[in-house]
Amino acid sequence: MYKLLLILLVVALISACNVSTKETNNFDYSPEQSIEFTNQLADLYVNRYFKQFPEAATAEGIVSARHDKLTDNSIESIRKWQKFEDSLLIELKKINENQLIDKKEWVTYGFLKEILEVSIELRICRIELWNVNHLSNWLTQYTELAQVQPVGNDTLRKKAIKRWSQLPNFIETEIKNLKLGIELGYTSPKVIVSLTIKQLDDMLALPMKNSPLYNPALRDTNKVFQADWEKLHTNSLIPSLKKYTDFLKNEYLNKARTTISISSLPGGKKNYKAFYRYFTSLKVEPDDVYNIATFYVKLNNAKVKMLGEKLFNTSDIAKLIEYIKSRPQKGFGTEQELLGYIDTTITKTKKKLPDYFNLLPKSKLLIKPVPKNREQYGSTFYRVASMDNKQTATFFIKTSQPEKISKGYLETTIFHETYPGHHIQLGIAKELPKAHIITQFFSNTSFVEGWANYATLLAEEMGLFSSDIASVYFIAKHSKMMVVDAGIHTKGWTREYAINYLLENTDYSKKSATVSVDRIIAWPGQFSTYDTGSAEILELRERAKITLADKFDIKEFHDQVLGSGSITLGMLRQKIDRWIIAKSKKQL
Repeated sequence: MYKLLLILLVVALISACNVSTKETNNFDYSPEQSIEFTNQLADLYVNRYFKQFPEAATAEGIVSARHDKLTDNSIESIRKWQKFEDSLLIELKKINENQLIDKKEWVTYGFLKEILEVSIELRICRIELWNVNHLSNWLTQYTELAQVQPVGNDTLRKKAIKRWSQLPNFIETEIKNLKLGIELGYTSPKVIVSLTIKQLDDMLALPMKNSPLYNPALRDTNKVFQADWEKLHTNSLIPSLKKYTDFLKNEYLNKARTTISISSLPGGKKNYKAFYRYFTSLKVEPDDVYNIATFYVKLNNAKVKMLGEKLFNTSDIAKLIEYIKSRPQKGFGTEQELLGYIDTTITKTKKKLPDYFNLLPKSKLLIKPVPKNREQYGSTFYRVASMDNKQTATFFIKTSQPEKISKGYLETTIFHETYPGHHIQLGIAKELPKAHIITQFFSNTSFVEGWANYATLLAEEMGLFSSDIASVYFIAKHSKMMVVDAGIHTKGWTREYAINYLLENTDYSKKSATVSVDRIIAWPGQFSTYDTGSAEILELRERAKITLADKFDIKEFHDQVLGSGSITLGMLRQKIDRWIIAKSKKQL
């Protein structure tokens, strides 16, 4: 009878029709029932998610992915999806989380609960009405999608043509949504709109075969398909992009908001609170974020002063930063020299990993230059391997001006993005045995970036930096971005004030400071994830060291941190606390 009720529930949720959003009383499930129900709800969410967002299924290498569809971005479709989320959260809250502790379903439950609650909280921001963003809007998503769109046989070719023939309709709907946003007071900042227009203009100026949207034809040798794709690209894709670009230039830009703070949108600071939780998993009042960030800066400045005394006989941070800026920086003569240094550094790092880690990813790591269409606007980044392993884990590095890339900056980036940073953490998360698939496709940004930030600090402890000055580069920048993030979105900082703050308090160039500030404007709360997450991991490690004393094992601690995927910071704290208690009892 119980299984029949579950089946009926699943059918009801899939339809997402006539479901009340009013919570009902909790059912008293047995532990076995809670386990089964948690897995079924997580299965339901993942399956429905990849149907709602088929591009994500393609990118992740899902076997059942629909390669012939694009997301329905209409307001009606969005509302239907939100109704599904509401109904799913109601059912999830009927499960007693305490019955799942020390079982893998505790992680599954935590992932699903956070995903749903954060998505619901973000609705106040109405992102669908001002989705103009040079870093992460539909344009960047689809240029990347084109690189992995499956081709190579007649079936896949037909699906590719069918999918990309839908792009004009998608763009028409996007324009419609933006017009509604203008009416309701939701627009993107002018500076971000201008950057997006420049991005589009640059893409439209490319020769056809250099366009990222032409990529599927480059990966298929079938002449008929190549001709069909060329026709689609010339007669449909490019005209649609041009129409969107013209709309942004001629209508949207003049109506875009002059303010850069997300708190200037309807809803005020609640918008920033929602974004901050989305990126960090923490419920923190907006004004408190600024206070936390300035506290982190004081802690890091204390360490910078100590290094300054050691290296330059000064604890004056302003003088130290000025010295770092004026110090000649030897870059790299060629792109090949740059890539060779990365390979050498990674090889050196991997030799020391067994002293600090039991768990290491099995997946290989490729090093590639950042795609040209992203070089000007984005930065270096790491892409985890796909589930079907057709996409290898890759570290993308900007290589266009190797002579301007210092070894200190490069080493910091390598440790953050590869070993012991993203590649270890995200690679392990992807390979966890018996973990629910939801833990492999969804993650908490503050855990992910917090680990990478912690990993860079760990690299210093491991003696991986080639010089002490490289450590200063990294530590001096710590928490400054979090201050700027909170300053812009809660304190009314202007773009110019934020850029000057970075110029005065870090070794950033004017260009680097400007790019970073524009990123903060485009992604409210994201830059707070690095320090928030790393501070939590460091605090938990220190607590474990004090409690366990000589029984503390850094490799075992890292096993605990990495062994459940990219969980929320709250879940991480609970897990480490239980580990400390259990290990302490064993010592008695």
